[in-house]
Amino acid sequence: MILVNVHASKHISVPILAFLIVSKKSGVIQNLPDISDVNYMLKSAKRLGFSITEFHNKTFINANNYTLNNLVELEDNIRQNLLFLPMCIYHDITYFPIPQGDVIGQRPVDGYYDILRKFGFSSKVEEKCIKVKREKIETPSELILEVDSTGLTILSLTLVILLLNEYSKNIIDKVVIKNVSADLEVKWFIDFLLQNNISQISNLIEYKVNEKEIIFHTKYQLKDMLEYTISNDRVVLFDLNSFASLYNKKYY
Repeated sequence: MILVNVHASKHISVPILAFLIVSKKSGVIQNLPDISDVNYMLKSAKRLGFSITEFHNKTFINANNYTLNNLVELEDNIRQNLLFLPMCIYHDITYFPIPQGDVIGQRPVDGYYDILRKFGFSSKVEEKCIKVKREKIETPSELILEVDSTGLTILSLTLVILLLNEYSKNIIDKVVIKNVSADLEVKWFIDFLLQNNISQISNLIEYKVNEKEIIFHTKYQLKDMLEYTISNDRVVLFDLNSFASLYNKKYY
């Protein structure tokens, strides 16, 4: 069960909801803003079999009834559909709606299907949807991604972390995400992803957040180390055996 306070932030609320959906996790979210994008994500969760209960300022999301892998039924009128791309990790074939204004061959959609292709997925347009198929499992030793906004940075992070988690036996040595919007919300979301979805990876992970670049390094051999700092340019090193200690230090 994930507990998180989003402080009425749209840019955090939408990807947090998407994270719960694509990773099939239950959670309690405090202070969700009552705006169209957030309501769309809640509606999408219900269509995918989640139960949603609201009480005062808390929203309870239960994933026990998750049933669907076909996302074409979801509305395609906002770009938040891009945040559902990581769901293809859990299915051999997944169909996605094409977000309004975005087409294969033009950013931003093409860039994120390119990420999937690097991991062994194929994608093609069929009528008004995109078919993503798991062809083979590949783990490139180095993965370089480029993004162009806060929301798309968060999508890249979601996709990369889920892929790293899924293929932890053949972990990537280095991941570089370029042209990022490395604002506080993006940094906050990195911490959220690392704490809530990377626990299956036994390797030590280092990541750096600079002005326009995020770098993940893996396969460190250090043991029993936990160093955590918060600054504009920062390095986070932690042994996942010390997860509880890191979690207790968090600021949300």
